[in-house]
Amino acid sequence: METARDFLGCESTTVANLYPATLPNTNAFPVLDDESIWEQGRAGILDALDLDDAAAVLLGYGVSPPTGRQRKNYLQQVKWVEDELATRDIPVWTFGGRPAHPSRWHRIVHRESPGETVESAIANHLRQPAFQARK
Repeated sequence: METARDFLGCESTTVANLYPATLPNTNAFPVLDDESIWEQGRAGILDALDLDDAAAVLLGYGVSPPTGRQRKNYLQQVKWVEDELATRDIPVWTFGGRPAHPSRWHRIVHRESPGETVESAIANHLRQPAFQARK
């Protein structure tokens, strides 16, 4: 995250989660019945986007939707985020052309830029997503 922050010329980072609740484990997520928590996540995302110094957004929520009841909620939340970002003048970035979670960046670099590190390959992997062009 620090490498991306520095490359994008940002002074700080703020994390906002699509799903803001703490889970006992990842297996619990697909079976929870908690649509109101997704709405709470929107408030946190808006708070982060409305910061006076919000200069860029780096999406990193992962590329595989969950299974079970949360799949629909997740896809709706992602669509809401994309629609919200498309109305703003904040540049949006992804790593490797997808909203890959930072824990996956090393795999992407290893696959697409063998022998490089995330730090040395950051310029080649930070990209702006297609929905950003809908403005």
